[in-house]
Order: sequence, then C-alpha cells, then structure tokens
Amino acid sequence: MLQAENIKFRYKSGKFEVMDISLNIEEGYIYCLLGENGCGKTTTMKLLYGMLTPDKGKVSWNGKTVTEDGRIKNKILAEYHREVAFTGTEWCAEGVSVKANVDILSKLYPAFDMNYFETLIKKAGLSGEMDKKYSALSRGQKVKVEIAFNLAKKPKLLILDEPLANLDPVYKVDILEILQTAVAEDNLSIIISTHLLDEITDMVDYIIFMKNGEITDFGDRENILADKGKTELRELFE
Repeated sequence: MLQAENIKFRYKSGKFEVMDISLNIEEGYIYCLLGENGCGKTTTMKLLYGMLTPDKGKVSWNGKTVTEDGRIKNKILAEYHREVAFTGTEWCAEGVSVKANVDILSKLYPAFDMNYFETLIKKAGLSGEMDKKYSALSRGQKVKVEIAFNLAKKPKLLILDEPLANLDPVYKVDILEILQTAVAEDNLSIIISTHLLDEITDMVDYIIFMKNGEITDFGDRENILADKGKTELRELFE
C-alpha cells in the first residue's frame, strides 16, 4: 500500500530534519504516530502525503513512486491524492460557503458519497451551518466538516494530524466510532497523531514512535507496550 523508504528531509532554515524514515502502511489498520511536540510528526505526515518532498528517499503508493530524491511525480501524485486524504490542511476557500466548497470540490473525487457526507454532517450537528462561509465556522466546526468531507471521499488511507484537539467530548466519541467502522467495513487505513492517548488506546493496531526526527519504535501495539512494560499509550511518555 504506502511505503516510505529511507526518507531524509531538512528545512531550509536547517533547524530541523527528519532522518532515514522507513515505514510500510498496510490496508485496514490504524497506525498511531506518537512523540513529543517538535519531534517531527507533522513533518513526517506531510512527507507521506506529498505536501513536502524528501531530499533523499522515496514515497510509493501501491508500487508507484509518488516522490523521490527531491522530485515529485505530478501525475501519480494527483492519482494518489484521489485515494489518500489528509486532515489538518487548508483544504477549501475560506470566503465561500461550506456548501459551495463541498459542491465544487466533491467533483474532483469520483468515489465521493454525498449522502454519506450529509449523514456525517447531521451527526456532527452542522446541518444548519452549510450556508455559512467556511471562515465563519469555529475551529472545531471546521475540523468536523473536514473529517466528514475526507471520509465521504471514500479514501484508502486517511492521515489525521491532531484531529481530536478541537472537538467536543460527545463528537470525539462519535468520530472515533465512525473511523473504526470505516476501517472494519471499507478496509480504510488510518495514520493518526494525537496527544489524547487515553481516548484512542483501544482502537490502535500499530504504534510509530518518533524522537528528534527519527523513528525509534514501530510495531504492533501490544508487542511494543509489552516490551516497554506498559499497558496504555500514555505511559510511553512517562
């Protein structure tokens, strides 16, 4: 499915770099990317999605190279982005209504399920907000719309960068149930980074642990926790 091979990346400022990242993301699992603030989680996710291009190494999707050694395969990247979604970006026009954004952007994705989107929006309590400008929504409302839009695209892989931070407690439970259902029924794969570890411990299949721009552990959740003598994800930070 998704492979990252020996990715290296340094910001032009030279203040931070990601070093020799290698990952293999398979279909139908939930991967949790863990690490302290500033360790490189968001940078790694952007590299996996193709928002950043590795200086060395490559990212491949189903055997096709997406980015490699500072180069982007634009045609393959476009195909890739129809099957992979990233939550945590500026994905639509702020000065346009939510409905108009969705009507326009949904046409870019052949598998987009408008009925499913509307169901998710109703569950999020946002049915009455669709005619508002996207800029008028609160941060939490924007996250709900973005997650609903990305799920309605019916992606094969969903990358979620701190998606729970601005959500109300009730909707956090709802969205986690929705994500688990999508994994079980649609074979969706998820890569999620979050500091709200108690809320996702039971749903995670694999742990990717980062420190100072490097992956220090990657494997089955139960095995990693057992190796560290822990029972919950939050204990890895203690």
